[in-house]
Amino acid sequence: MKKLTLVLFVTLIATACSKKEESVVPVATTVKPKVVEPVKIGDIYSFTLVPELYLHHKQFRDIAVEEINAAGGVLGRPIKVIGRDDQGEPGAAIRAAEDLVLREKVEFLSGTLISHVTLAVSEYADRNKILFMNAWATSPTISYEQGRPFTFSMAVNTNAETAIVASEVAKGKAQRWSTVAFNLDDGKAAVKY
Repeated sequence: MKKLTLVLFVTLIATACSKKEESVVPVATTVKPKVVEPVKIGDIYSFTLVPELYLHHKQFRDIAVEEINAAGGVLGRPIKVIGRDDQGEPGAAIRAAEDLVLREKVEFLSGTLISHVTLAVSEYADRNKILFMNAWATSPTISYEQGRPFTFSMAVNTNAETAIVASEVAKGKAQRWSTVAFNLDDGKAAVKY
């Protein structure tokens, strides 16, 4: 029985490997290109509050997107940035974030300029488990006082900035000095520190 099994096995392999001339009929096939969805980033910024700053922000952002996409994108996916105006108001920023996440289906939020607006978007990002990169706001509450796991900052916080300025002022001969700051979270933190 073992001999018969071996003979059958060798015969099958020999048959499978033998060159057999057959007529080949070409078949037209259509290869559908793989659709690569872009990485959508929602950019929330105070367009109407500070249009001149936004212009520079948008120019640099667009250059970065162009360079990243020319180099193959992120993990082979192009980047698409969709901007929304927060009007310098927390409520408008939350509406912008909701629109970007729910309607535009962005995978990531970025931007904001003013700390109280950034805090609102940071809270939204936490509740909805979407990453948020704070680009500008410097309030220490944003990144470490409230421990927001879905928010990270590119900006140095006010406490660090104030420590640097204070150490430089201390080297001088001035007996008295004063602080001028915005009446917002980051300005108050600078004066308090």
